[in-house]
Amino acid sequence: MLMRLILGLLSLSLIGACATSAKISDNGQSIIEVPAGFTIKQPVPQALKGYIPDFERSLNSLGFVQVESGTAEALLLELDFNPNPFATKVMTRLTMDGETIASSESLNAGWGTGVARGVAIKNLVDKSAGALYASLNGLGDRLVVLPTTGKLVGNGTSRQSVGNELKILNELREEGVITDEEFEAQKEKLLNG
Repeated sequence: MLMRLILGLLSLSLIGACATSAKISDNGQSIIEVPAGFTIKQPVPQALKGYIPDFERSLNSLGFVQVESGTAEALLLELDFNPNPFATKVMTRLTMDGETIASSESLNAGWGTGVARGVAIKNLVDKSAGALYASLNGLGDRLVVLPTTGKLVGNGTSRQSVGNELKILNELREEGVITDEEFEAQKEKLLNG
């Protein structure tokens, strides 16, 4: 009897491991003017270093580009990670002059996070990057992206090709992060400049 109870509790914990949540914040109803350039706050938590491109793609698909660290007029992307195996959390925050423009948080709780750590972290990154995209995209016309003055990181441009951006948008739509209408609107923007 005791063994059945323990197995029952263990199975409930494993089911809980599949639950994730995303919290999005956005402050006020006014126009928000931001530069297109962003830098990534250092140091990046070790567990998230390999996933930086996932966050970059979310921002690139909205017209943001990564610029060199120290650029005066740039947004700051902050990545944080709680490694607790029973409540693993990935948090993102996009700020300008210390003010939060958008943020997201994804949590995975339960035994499964400790058992399948790599998969759990990747899922949390996908949810958090998608929620950050949805938060910024949800600002709609209130978000005005200004040209950047910073030097771009990488091979002269960090903006993804239109094909890659459409692929990312389609993945976000399939995952339920954006609606069909939001997908079509972004697709139209990409294809018609």
